[in-house]
Amino acid sequence: MHKQNCLVTGATGYVGSNLIQRLFDMNFNVGILTRNKNGCPLKNKEIKMFEYNQDFMSVKFAIDSFKPTLIIHLAAFQSVETNHQIDELISANITFGSYLLDAIKDNKKVYFINIGTYWQFTSTNCANTFYAATKTAFQSILDYYTNYFNISAYTLVLMDVYGPNDPRKKLIPLLLNAARTNQSFNMTSGTQKKNFVYIDDVIDSIIHALSLLQNDQSNTHQMFYVSTSELISIRSLVDKITKILNKNLNITYNKPKSLHEINTPIIKNRLPEWEPKFSLDQGLKKCCNE
Repeated sequence: MHKQNCLVTGATGYVGSNLIQRLFDMNFNVGILTRNKNGCPLKNKEIKMFEYNQDFMSVKFAIDSFKPTLIIHLAAFQSVETNHQIDELISANITFGSYLLDAIKDNKKVYFINIGTYWQFTSTNCANTFYAATKTAFQSILDYYTNYFNISAYTLVLMDVYGPNDPRKKLIPLLLNAARTNQSFNMTSGTQKKNFVYIDDVIDSIIHALSLLQNDQSNTHQMFYVSTSELISIRSLVDKITKILNKNLNITYNKPKSLHEINTPIIKNRLPEWEPKFSLDQGLKKCCNE
């Protein structure tokens, strides 16, 4: 069977590094496009590494050299507040992806997986941060390229991704660190609901989406949610971790509510023919045993 060339952006992040290993296991030819290939922790000699110099020509060079038929676009810059980071947010979340699409527009058929966030969708039908707004803006650009060129695309809207060895300052790693260090941890009311998806299930969903997309004969851009059926309050999450660790956490709930806080994530059109394998209890146990 012919090995497919799959180019990945954001490969050095938590989701990306897990995805790269899975792609290798499945016998893909893997290339990564990264801003600093010398600082990249992925040192497998079989990885074709290309440096993104934040210009179109470096992207075009990677595309012409590697000739991917599959692109998984994970790269993003996330910030809750703009804090004078507007240029970086636009560059990472709009310009980079636009360079990719323009570099492949005259190629043979290319399948493009874009990663979105549930932060883009709130009860007021408005993105909850400037970061989320840039992700929505890029999806409009993706609509244009799939409509006029030989590109098919899915956007996968991710919920809260978690798993072992997660270096990000996300809720579950922060709670586990508070438990291990006996540090106090202050949060808002704790009544807001979350939908947590285990890292292995997220990787499964991306691989499954690649397969679905390649069997889709239309040049369209469709959006699907990667979610579980479990919505859980933060207080209930703390209770679960307390039970698994058999240890009380020093948690208080009097932090002022954030302007950007989402009380309950909106979940609509779930990815077809995919179901998560890990319940929240199973995933948390794996995290607690790391």
